[in-house]
Amino acid sequence: MKRRTFLRATAAAGILAGMGAGSHVTTKLLVSTAEASSSGQSGKKRLGMFIDVNGCVGCNMCTVACNKENNVGPKVSRTKILPIEPEGTYLSMACQHCDRPPCVLVCPITATYRRDKDGIVMQDDSKCMGCKYCMTACPYGVRTFNKYRPFPGDQAQYNLNPEVKPRPRHVVEKCSFCDHRSDRDQKPACIEACPVGIRYFGNLDDPDSEISQMIRKRNAITLLPDQKTKPKVYFAFPYNTQTRFNGDKS
Repeated sequence: MKRRTFLRATAAAGILAGMGAGSHVTTKLLVSTAEASSSGQSGKKRLGMFIDVNGCVGCNMCTVACNKENNVGPKVSRTKILPIEPEGTYLSMACQHCDRPPCVLVCPITATYRRDKDGIVMQDDSKCMGCKYCMTACPYGVRTFNKYRPFPGDQAQYNLNPEVKPRPRHVVEKCSFCDHRSDRDQKPACIEACPVGIRYFGNLDDPDSEISQMIRKRNAITLLPDQKTKPKVYFAFPYNTQTRFNGDKS
């Protein structure tokens, strides 16, 4: 039996049995107020994102830019735009880059990990065996799966980004905050592509950074605080967000 097949068959019981109902993907994205914090660790930072939902027009330019920049295949996506109430409001969802990421805890071969230098949740595609435990553990439902080879045949025909290695088939796909760009202090592709300028990126541990100021100014919030994952993606919503996510139509 191949190592990949063996791990798929034997690891599920011990990992999934202890996850509990709280780890299931839910559409009830309850929110709570949050503020940027400082870790006080010299030389380290916590990179995060702020999205002003009030201004999102649902154009999907962030998704297109992300797919192009990161060589994401045509059948999957790292970012998705969800229509929410009231009509004409859109929620841009991707990896929340949690400080306590459940995906990292359940990965049986440490293919998913959190970078110590900046808190970005990454994935070693060469190690990922496609077991999908991380997809099950993620309460935000933002990971997708490359069931097929994203770019079959001669890859030269696809005009791929040479900085990002395309994923093989049977590997999970997730947002990386465009780590190849953030490593040289550039913003992720989705930030630059947004035509209405409602996305911000930067160091959450710097109280004077643009993103920290926007989080305070807009009373930004994170999703699913009851999961205690400590996400680093913040949102500003229109008034009465609580009824939007708990199913109450009143």
